Amino acid sequence: MLIDKKGKLFGKISIVDALIVILAFAVIIGLVYKFTRSSPTTPNIRKDTINLTFYSPSISNNTADEIKDGDKVTDRGTNVFFGKVIGITKGDSVIYAYDSQGKCVASAKPNYSSIRIVVEGKGKYSKAGAYLNNIEYYEGKTITTLVVNKALFPAMIYDIIKR
Repeated sequence: MLIDKKGKLFGKISIVDALIVILAFAVIIGLVYKFTRSSPTTPNIRKDTINLTFYSPSISNNTADEIKDGDKVTDRGTNVFFGKVIGITKGDSVIYAYDSQGKCVASAKPNYSSIRIVVEGKGKYSKAGAYLNNIEYYEGKTITTLVVNKALFPAMIYDIIKR
């Protein structure tokens, strides 16, 4: 018999105990499903055309000369694609050091340049900055390794403009 006179399933466990085990098992499966499935993508969110300006105060002239209009720009740390270079401005490098009086002064380093790179890309613009691949970027954020063409260097986001 499946259920004996005492109401035990197979003579060993009660029906109530079996239902509790089945219910607990269903809850565990539901939780595993909820927390392991990938988050839904939102392909219908309209992306804005944005211009990001990156600034690096001191990179080697050879590295600066490698950067051209149309080069792809990515954040090596997060693998986020920012867009393509649409403008480059080079200037004297800016480094800070202490002089003989102990004052911190700006000076130029030989064979180095400062550079501003304007990049046009797609992302979700907000007043606080922009979201690219669900990562927030904002003015003043430092990109540890910006990749432009074959050049790798640190840069800061100087400006973000919606086009």
